[in-house]
Parts: sequence; C-alpha cells; structure tokens
Amino acid sequence: MRDLRGIGWTTCVPVAACVLALLALPFLFVTIPPLTDVPGHMGGTAVAVYAHDPAFARLLGYRWALVPNLGTDLLTFALQPLLGLVRAYWLVTMAIPVLLGAGILLLARTLNRDGAAVIGWALIFVYSFPLSDGFLNYMLGLALALLGFVGWMRLDRAPRRREAAAWMLVPLVFLCHVVAGCLLALLIGAREWRAAPRPLPVRRLLGRVRPLLVWTVAILVSWRLSSQSIAGRNHYSVGAKLRALVMLVRDQNIMLDIGTLLLAAVVFAVGWRRGARPHPAVAVALVALMVLFVATPYRLGGSSYADGRLLPLIPMLAFATQDWRRVDRRLARLVAVAGLALFAGRIGITTAGFAAYDRRYAAELQALRWIAPHSRVAVLNLRDCSNFTHWRADRLDHLDGMAIVATRSWTNSGWDVDGGQLLQVRYRPSPPFYDDPSEFVWPAACAGIGSRNPTVSQALAALPLDGLDDVWLIDAALPAGIRDARLALRWRGADSAVYAVLPPPVSR
Repeated sequence: MRDLRGIGWTTCVPVAACVLALLALPFLFVTIPPLTDVPGHMGGTAVAVYAHDPAFARLLGYRWALVPNLGTDLLTFALQPLLGLVRAYWLVTMAIPVLLGAGILLLARTLNRDGAAVIGWALIFVYSFPLSDGFLNYMLGLALALLGFVGWMRLDRAPRRREAAAWMLVPLVFLCHVVAGCLLALLIGAREWRAAPRPLPVRRLLGRVRPLLVWTVAILVSWRLSSQSIAGRNHYSVGAKLRALVMLVRDQNIMLDIGTLLLAAVVFAVGWRRGARPHPAVAVALVALMVLFVATPYRLGGSSYADGRLLPLIPMLAFATQDWRRVDRRLARLVAVAGLALFAGRIGITTAGFAAYDRRYAAELQALRWIAPHSRVAVLNLRDCSNFTHWRADRLDHLDGMAIVATRSWTNSGWDVDGGQLLQVRYRPSPPFYDDPSEFVWPAACAGIGSRNPTVSQALAALPLDGLDDVWLIDAALPAGIRDARLALRWRGADSAVYAVLPPPVSR
C-alpha cells in the first residue's frame, strides 16, 4: 500500500468501489429517497406520465420544452416504464452522490496523485445541503460537470477528441441545470487561462475553449430570450449566505455537523501553513467561486438558494487537490485517517437517519389510503420557525407530491415556474392558493400577517373549500377549539390528519 499522503489507495479499484458503495449505502434502506424536494419532483414527473388521463389533465398538465433544468425529469421519465416511477427516482437519486464521489476521486488522481491526504475531507461534502434538500437536477449536473472537467484535462494530448467530446457534453450538462453548465465552463475556462503560457492572445484562449464558449452563449441567450425564460424577482440576503455556510453539511446532529465544518477548516489551514496548496489548475476557479458566492443573490430569477448551492464545490475542489507531499508524513497520515474515519462515520449516521425518515414517510403516507383518485387536495404543511432549534429537518415539505403519484390527485404545492419547471397548474381554486409555497403554515411564534407565513388557523380561514375535496394536514393539527362542520375527519396519524370536505349545508 502506498503512503496515505497520496491517492494510491483510491487507484485500487476494489477500494475505490468501497468508497463509492459507501456513498450509495443510505439509499439501500429507503423506498422514497428522503431528500426534501424528491417527492415534489416525483409528483411533477407523474404529471407527465399521466398526461393521457383526461380527468387528471384538467387538474395538472406538463408541457415539454427545452429548459436548462431537466436532468432527472428526462432520466426518470425514460426509466419509469421499466422500473416504475418511484424505483426510477430511487435509482437516479442514488446515482448522484456516487457520480459526485467518482468525480472527486478522479480529480484527485488527475491533479494530485501523490499528495491527496485529505481526499476523505473532500468526500464529506458530497452529502451537503443541496443534496439533502433534493436539488436533483443541479446536483446531477454538478456531478457531470466535475466528471467533464476531469475528462477535459485527461484529453490534453488529444485536442481534437476533446473538442468533439465537449461539443456533445456541454449541452447535456446545461440540459441538467443551467448553473451546472456555467460551472463546467468556469472550471475549464479558469484552468485553461491559468495553464496557458504568457502572454497568450485572448483570441487563442477563446479558441481553445470554443465548444464551451459557443454553447454557453447560445444556450443562455436563447433561453433568456425565449418564452421559457425565468423572470422572477432577485433578492440578496447576507443572512441567507451565513446560514448557507453554517448549514453546509446539515444532517442529523448540529454539534457533529458544525464540528465537521470547523475541523475541515482547521485541517485545510494546517495544511496551508505547511505548504499544502490546491493545484494551480483549480486555483482561479476557487477564487471565482468564492467571489460568485458573495456576489450572487440568494434568490435569482425566482430560484432560491442560488448562492448557497455553489458552496459544496469549493471544499470538494480544494481538498481533492490540496497537495500534502511536503507535509510531515506522520501528520499527513493522521489527517488522512481522520478524514476517512469521519467520512465513514457520517455516512453511517446518514444511513440511520435515512432509515428513520423512511419509517416516518411510510407512516405519513397512510393518508393516501383515504384520498380518492382525481381528488383536489389542499395541503397544509407545518414548517419550523428556526433551522437551528430544529436542526434535524423532518423533510416532509413536499411529501404531498406522492398524492399525485399514487392517486393522480391535485395538490397546491406544485412548482409552477415559467422557464424553470414544466409543470402547469391548470386547476386554480383561488388566486393565491394553487402552487408552492401556499402549502406552508407556521407556528404562531413566527407567523406573519395575512398570506405571508400564515398559521394553520389563518390558512384554514382562507381555504376555498367549495373547490376542494380533501384537506391534508401534514405534521399539523387543527388548533384547539376550531371546528368546521364541513371538515369530516377521515384519518389521523401521530402528527397529521386527512379531512374530507363536505358540501355546504342546504339553507331552508
């Protein structure tokens, strides 16, 4: 076995396979991947699958169009005839951390073959909050971007083959997610600029990255000018950036997760002080990513977490390419073993967390037995006031998407976003109550006024009952003293309930 300061142990196929198997392990204990947005993604794809059902098509529709946010939609739609929709999502979702892990290992082998003592620390950031929150299209695109970046460098001696491959790869990454496509262009462009001899005319540099330049400009301009372009509001938030930093590896335990971030920062700083630097090929990209994180709004074009989703790539690149060859051998070995042990321990804790989420999902989804096909279901889903006091998220935010999958019903939490999502909410019982985030309600301690952060009581008072068949309370209950003659209890779980909406009483 080679010195643990290097990556010799990862070039061994069985060992690398074990690392990738660890990344897939949590998914072996669940039926529905417990990543927050996954049930919502399933519901959106189910709308496309059930488009032939005329009764369902009057409630929800799916309009296929070329938008740069289609990665998992296309894959799961293609796989669902063979596997079923739930199993297709399980397989595709499980593949995302495996592909990311493969990208990290290959990056280290390409740029840092003999000095990747902190590769375990890079792998820790695969299960970061963009994955936990279920940003599937972006995370799939990020994995492909990282693999594409490695492939680009490995084909340095075959420029024609590299250019031909880039002409095919770049649009695929953009099709997964627009930000992932831009990150691929950033990684390759920054590396080529850094590696080019000085002085290099701009024309020659642009010629070297011609496929990226042409595709990036063409896709962004055509998308922006098309009817499918996102035109939502932007919102810059310093507080959101600080929360994104603190919650970068948020999972099951606040002390472990914040402690992991602090330890990672210490390890990188110690290595830096002893001469361990990230590879020059990613140095410009790292600086650019940090600047972009600071400059990018929290909400960009109506899409939230636009800045925070950039964060995981920074430690992945930094740790995978930080060269520890000049660091004392005993210290490097200690850091390498500690990183691998922490990575394996966190995967074990995540696996236990996934199993617990799976049991909770199964209990909550008993509600579907009481929802008839083609129902119009109002969902009220209780949120937490603070991520820090409720660090272990319940990940129930979009569980009602399974009502679409199982019963072809309408719910009020669909992502009806022009240019970003292809779902069309055709049934709109009231102007403010038909799509995300109208399903969210809040405890009185942190509720807002009117339609902004409503309590359960406020939301119930605003429900258009005449246009609904059921009310599904998820992790919520009717407030004490509230009774409505039109709501008949059909099912009650530990923390949730389903009420049928009865016709209004006949006046005499």
